[in-house]
Amino acid sequence: MNDASGNWNPPASANLQKLQKLLADAERETGDTAALDSALRAEGLRHAHHFLTGVAHYQTSTVKRDLPDAPVVWQAGNTKLRDYAPGNKTARPVLVIPSLINRYHILDLDHGQSFLRFLAAQGLRPMLVDWDSPDEAEIRFTLDAYMAHRLLPALTHVIEVSGQTPHVMGYCMGGLLALALAQLGGDAVQSLSLLATPWDFNQTGLTDILRNGSLTSIINDAGYMPVDMIQSLFALQQPLQVFKKFRDFGARIAKPVDGYDNRRFVLVEDWLNDGVPLAAPVATQCLTDWYGRNTTKRGTWSVGGHVINPTAVKIPICVIIPQQDRVVAPAAALPLAHAIPAAHLLQPDTGHIGMMASKRAESILWRPFLSWIASLA
Repeated sequence: MNDASGNWNPPASANLQKLQKLLADAERETGDTAALDSALRAEGLRHAHHFLTGVAHYQTSTVKRDLPDAPVVWQAGNTKLRDYAPGNKTARPVLVIPSLINRYHILDLDHGQSFLRFLAAQGLRPMLVDWDSPDEAEIRFTLDAYMAHRLLPALTHVIEVSGQTPHVMGYCMGGLLALALAQLGGDAVQSLSLLATPWDFNQTGLTDILRNGSLTSIINDAGYMPVDMIQSLFALQQPLQVFKKFRDFGARIAKPVDGYDNRRFVLVEDWLNDGVPLAAPVATQCLTDWYGRNTTKRGTWSVGGHVINPTAVKIPICVIIPQQDRVVAPAAALPLAHAIPAAHLLQPDTGHIGMMASKRAESILWRPFLSWIASLA
């Protein structure tokens, strides 16, 4: 925080200047600011009350995700492959790769709110990589090891059981893994879709924080990157976001708003709070290569001895960049789309989580994505 001008946080600057003007006007007109001070205090207490109400309601909620798990059709270590349409043997498979730091449940959130089940209902065969928590071997994996011993074998299995090359899709960090898999897999991949995938890590808002060498020391000492550390680092991107979302949740509990789904809020929060640790070698690679050296954007990131180059992937590619994404800023993801001139670009008016969990997700993303897949037939 540089000063009191709001320059430390440009979006807050305009609001701060308005508040300063209100205070100055009140003092000039009345000679004191007691009334304004009282109003501000009351407003602050109202916001605090809604926040505490939201937290209390979440902590006591009995809402739980109750979708049945899709069957496991392949497993290596703790990594599983789940088949969302095992009965549809002729359907084109879609190999879906989520991030290593979150469970896959945001893609399969609830009854009537599951991207994976939507794809299955539309005649595709989603096959999901369920990373789970790393086992004793996986906790020592590098990204290269995940590729060689998990993703490439999973891709091979998908082709063997379906008799077809799959569409490959990656979500967030999973998009980078999907890109590498598509390049290394060559003709074994039908198309590639990259959802909210960072490419220019200098635009993520976390670069200065994650370049701190002490983080690497802590991770190496522990042998993994703890879930609490991962959550804390992302919270630093938006320091007030936790307060705001529980404040708004509490306000809607007190005064229900049509169309607001309290159940969905709880399910998303449960997903956010149920992360998995990241293997120390992978975490170190992410901090050093991606955030430290920006190797993706600079064209020096390699997996399995191969420099990963988007232009080397000669299959149809769809890049999906939510316009309101606060986790992977559009400025961090757009350079990937720009690096692939022939890419089909979708920019839904939603956020990182909203593209899977909002009521509008099907209309603003899922169906446009499905139309693109259909156009490849």
